[in-house]
Amino acid sequence: MSSELKRDIIAYAQSLGFGKVGFTSAERLPVSETALGAWVKAGFAGEMKYMEREWQSRARPEDRLAGAKSVISLAASYYNDASPLSSQEGRIARYAWGKDYHKILEKRLDALVRYIEALAPEVRCKTYVDTGPLLERAVAQKAGLGFIGKNTMLITRGLGSYVFLASVITTLELPADGPDTRNCGTCTLCIDACPTQAITEPYHLDARRCIAYLTIESKEETPVELRPKVGEWLFGCDICQEVCPHNTRLPTTPITEFQPAAGVGPTLPLAEVLALKSDAEFTARFAGTPLKRAQRSGLQRNACLVAGNKKRSGLAMLMIGMLGTTTAFAGVNIDDVLLAPKDLSPQCQLISGSHPARNDVQVFYDHGVHNDLLPVVFNTRFQSFRCNKEKGTLYYFEYHDNAQREQVERFARSTLWGSDTQANSSHPETIFHWDRFLMILSFKDMQKELLASLLKKLKPLEPSKSPTASTP
Repeated sequence: MSSELKRDIIAYAQSLGFGKVGFTSAERLPVSETALGAWVKAGFAGEMKYMEREWQSRARPEDRLAGAKSVISLAASYYNDASPLSSQEGRIARYAWGKDYHKILEKRLDALVRYIEALAPEVRCKTYVDTGPLLERAVAQKAGLGFIGKNTMLITRGLGSYVFLASVITTLELPADGPDTRNCGTCTLCIDACPTQAITEPYHLDARRCIAYLTIESKEETPVELRPKVGEWLFGCDICQEVCPHNTRLPTTPITEFQPAAGVGPTLPLAEVLALKSDAEFTARFAGTPLKRAQRSGLQRNACLVAGNKKRSGLAMLMIGMLGTTTAFAGVNIDDVLLAPKDLSPQCQLISGSHPARNDVQVFYDHGVHNDLLPVVFNTRFQSFRCNKEKGTLYYFEYHDNAQREQVERFARSTLWGSDTQANSSHPETIFHWDRFLMILSFKDMQKELLASLLKKLKPLEPSKSPTASTP
């Protein structure tokens, strides 16, 4: 009877879109429990404090449901072919191309449980779709769905690692399948390909360095040394899966809700993300998709990083407009976003120049923001440009409160003219027209309108006697 019931469950689960179905006991997973404990104690979970709570119980399915005898482990493919990425866009991890998998699979699990209860009315079940304290990959490996790769992903036969996992813990005793005992052999492609070295050794992942963690789970500043390594990933990362030999020639997911047309697809325009002005607007745009997990601040933080990594100069104005309105700039420096000629007045052309104090080549618009604030220490910003064939330099001087204003003004005059006696305006947001130099003094909440005003007022300057930048 139980074998027949098992066959019926497999057939019905497959009709619901689950490509893999396996069975195992609800007994404790001692090896996985020990490994998880060591991982948590090493601090590899980062900000994911929920992984530290009840971590022992994650390896004990029998604790999740009184009288539990078996676990039905299921896998559903989300694989879709990739599409070309333009310079205007950031990449989205495959799992997030369509609708939020939690809700989609939960409905299918509910249907499966109703089917099981109809066959065995006395049975009780509890379902999981990556939402509770259960080591679903370890359970799936034990149930024969696949093996754990060196990148810690479950790798199935025929569907690769592009699968969502789901589990049904039940009081029904069903014949168990054997575990998948395969392994990666000598292959290290995923370890070699990871740009952040998040896979510290085979089968060990430091989540704090993982791009998926940095762009989805983390709410903090992205560590400076990891920012360029995020590359073009706006949400999540597939690098360690893309290089895996088991992920070639895979079938497209049969579940329409996981296909790109159902959600945001493989890429998103960075300008669209940066233009979001409120959490309500963010929710309306990404409702029902996995991207909601990053929240507006996280997704816009990611967009700033990608814009810098891709040298997206045209987004400078959008990023400046976000100052003081979002925490997206926490720890983000737009050091690599070039302010292109088209962003300046029509009379001006951007050229290369040297900073008068640091003597290094600088042609980028540089605004660092920490927790909604411009830097708490004074910093010089400048652009070299050409106006009516004459060369000049545009400087911005910033300070974060009134106490620093006089000090900043003195430093600015001394830097530009070698004297701190130059006349000045009493208004902190005035644009100063001094010979070939323009100056902005701003408080911490400099808004988009301030720079927009500057660009409108920028006009051909008088010929300079001692140009500060060389002709390109």
